[in-house]
Amino acid sequence: MRAIYLESEKLDQSTVMLEGEKLHHLLNVVRIKKGQDILLLNGLGSKAFGKIESISKKNVQIVIEKLEQSKHPGNISVAFALPKKDALETALRSCVESGARNIYILNSERSQNYPLKIERLNKILVAGVEQSNNPYMPRLTICDLKDLDFDRYNLIALASLKNTEQPVHGLENTLLLIGPEGGFSEDEESWILERPGTYSVRFDGPILRTQTAIPFLCGFLTARK
Repeated sequence: MRAIYLESEKLDQSTVMLEGEKLHHLLNVVRIKKGQDILLLNGLGSKAFGKIESISKKNVQIVIEKLEQSKHPGNISVAFALPKKDALETALRSCVESGARNIYILNSERSQNYPLKIERLNKILVAGVEQSNNPYMPRLTICDLKDLDFDRYNLIALASLKNTEQPVHGLENTLLLIGPEGGFSEDEESWILERPGTYSVRFDGPILRTQTAIPFLCGFLTARK
């Protein structure tokens, strides 16, 4: 179903009026029609199922027919070292589609180093929420690897090339940690593995790019719940 993200808006009214950028998108990109079903998401778990009541050049009126409050789809947060520019958008979308609670873009010794535009990153996340119909908008944080708050997580799964996999069970409050191309440095990886509750996860197969590793490893962790 076509979804529209309305940031943090309380979706309890019987009708919603869309204007501005949302109106432009619906009219000129989506080309909506009167009577079309539409889903409104506020990023906080609310899902409002509605129908296009009227369309004009100034606004689109949506009548809400049903409201639902969704349970969060997952217990995994994802932290990844800043990849190349052409991979960043796909990586962020993969996080949203995988149901990540939090997303961390990390600066590390081998990560890429270029300025990030928060407005652009937020637009990518919104597009991911609308495309996947994910009722929850993940929280985005940009930080250095060693400023990451490991203590808030019960389990930290480090994607590693080393054959040191430990049993990983349960998904309650898990952080998936993915390094840059070439992996974290030896010092960084040793420092990470010293954190309580941290285990390395390795697969005997081709090396995965960040944007591939995210959904693959989220699926792996979910299957081992």
